Amino acid sequence: MIRKLIAVICLFLFAGCLFAEGNLSLSDIFSADIVEQLQSEKKIEKTVYMEEYEPSLFPKTALGTTVPSLWEKSGKTTKPVFYYEALTIFEKKNPTEVGAEIKDISVIMRSISSLEGMEYYSPSRKKMRTLYDESYVIASPEDKTKIPDPVEGSADGLSLYAVQKDLTFGRYIYEYNYKENQNEVLTICSNYDAIRFLGIPIIKADNLIISTEILDLGDTMVMYALVEADVASVSLIENKLKKSFAARVEALSTWFASMYSKLNS
Repeated sequence: MIRKLIAVICLFLFAGCLFAEGNLSLSDIFSADIVEQLQSEKKIEKTVYMEEYEPSLFPKTALGTTVPSLWEKSGKTTKPVFYYEALTIFEKKNPTEVGAEIKDISVIMRSISSLEGMEYYSPSRKKMRTLYDESYVIASPEDKTKIPDPVEGSADGLSLYAVQKDLTFGRYIYEYNYKENQNEVLTICSNYDAIRFLGIPIIKADNLIISTEILDLGDTMVMYALVEADVASVSLIENKLKKSFAARVEALSTWFASMYSKLNS
């Protein structure tokens, strides 16, 4: 299970002191080419299907550097066949010290129920779409009792299960694991259930990892997302995967920006 990843990530936490307090900028954690493109376009995306790929957009931080190895470290014997990688920058209206708002960011990333009913604009459909019809934390996969979002204290080391129903794949249980340090929060989501599309099983249980990292740089925030999946070879599935996961990450970005703005309104 994805919990195996927690022990691996802990090995990298000693590096957190390098980014604890003080000045930290985009140029400290990204190449010059990425910084230039990110500042110009505000978002960078890459999608790869059925090809060899090494993630390249991740931030060079204590938690960011662990993301590309999460799949392998989880013990999976096959490599992903689908990758979606995205990097988004958010300018703060009211700049702070580096990491000053990480507690608020941590609460947002654990507010699973706030995703329910959240709408976002779909460029492909040219209209507003709902991300999740249902989204809530449950006691366990066996006991599906709805429980409150676990937003107290630090997210570091937290594991939870959630029921989420989206418009593309349907209603499934997902496992969420969290890591947190002074400047960043990492959310690792995996599919507890096998995922079907049009009745066809396309992703086996625990064969999808969606990693989302938020980094507080003081004057800006950066969201890094990496979607990795071992997907069944099904005709016409490539475009559906691209659109679905790109839309999901875009919706998460919109949701995060909305939740953050409410904290500062």
